[in-house]
Amino acid sequence: MPCARRRRRCAGELAAHFGLSLRQFERRFHASAGQSLRALRPQARLNRLLLNTRWTPSPDWADMAATAGYADQAHLHRDFVRYAGRTPSAYVEGLGDDPALHLYRLPRAVILRMCAEPGLRG
Repeated sequence: MPCARRRRRCAGELAAHFGLSLRQFERRFHASAGQSLRALRPQARLNRLLLNTRWTPSPDWADMAATAGYADQAHLHRDFVRYAGRTPSAYVEGLGDDPALHLYRLPRAVILRMCAEPGLRG
């Protein structure tokens, strides 16, 4: 699927936005973030899912996995444990207790405003 048809930006579009070749962008990203774009993708996918889960009272994990682009619920569960350090159910139950998750308790509009960079909104 071409980048223009997706809501998120692909690496080539981001590189062009900053006036860099794709390879230059990848090298600079790795130098500043300490990981490759490929390593960041599953973390970003889970982060988007976490933000959407915050406003879902009783999430249907299979449906959320499909919506987020996971092959199945087992892949979602694996990434959840790997990157969030807990199962999806434990995440929902402990959302109010863990200071590391306070970002996800902010109102949706505030989070979107904080995460959006001018010129990259799509």
